[in-house]
Amino acid sequence: MMNNEKSPMKKLDLKLHGLEQYHLEMYDDFLFEPLCIPDLIKLNEDALSAGIEIQPVSSFRGFEQQLFIWNAKACGEKTLLDSNSKILDFNSLTKEEIVFAILRWSALPGFSRHHWGSDFDVIDAGILKENPEYDVQLIPSEYEAGGIFEKLGSWLKDYLAGSPFSRPYEIDQGGVAPEPWHLSHKASALIYEQKLNFEYFDSVVQGELFNHLDLNEIIRERSKDIFEKYVINTCS
Repeated sequence: MMNNEKSPMKKLDLKLHGLEQYHLEMYDDFLFEPLCIPDLIKLNEDALSAGIEIQPVSSFRGFEQQLFIWNAKACGEKTLLDSNSKILDFNSLTKEEIVFAILRWSALPGFSRHHWGSDFDVIDAGILKENPEYDVQLIPSEYEAGGIFEKLGSWLKDYLAGSPFSRPYEIDQGGVAPEPWHLSHKASALIYEQKLNFEYFDSVVQGELFNHLDLNEIIRERSKDIFEKYVINTCS
């Protein structure tokens, strides 16, 4: 682990870490990077022509909200899942196992792509109107054959090729679990992706911002592994 005194904090990029949102604009009750919105409007129109009513369920998510999610999972207040979306026994896990179980499904606060306003999660609202009692889980099986959002998952697979959007967690690359619901506006995301390097990441992890994270000692000790496997390891 790097000592804080030997690794002085780099100047924080507030937008990168979800600590500022004044640059974002509202669309469909969610905040987005302005560059994303015209393409998002077209995405919705194209989906409607295919009989799909795309609805965001999450876009911009600030640092504090991501921190709440992280700490709730780190102390066992929120459920942890394994790679097959099955509930893990929190009390049987070591601290390190807890950290990596969280990272499989939830981004590290300060380094979530949802901080950027370029990434968002989608469902098919039309299908939910036909199934009003259904409780959306946002798990891969919902977007696969036989799942409630099978049509949306299949349509996106064909539509995204050559489009302004991508699925950064389309396949399992050993880091974040596949998220077929997670879309990224490529041009908007690139603004933030270009700012990511390990030196800067580690300076943030070792600095004061991460004093608020539960199990931060594990994150600091394993910062290189976490950066390579869970921060920059995408399909984009």
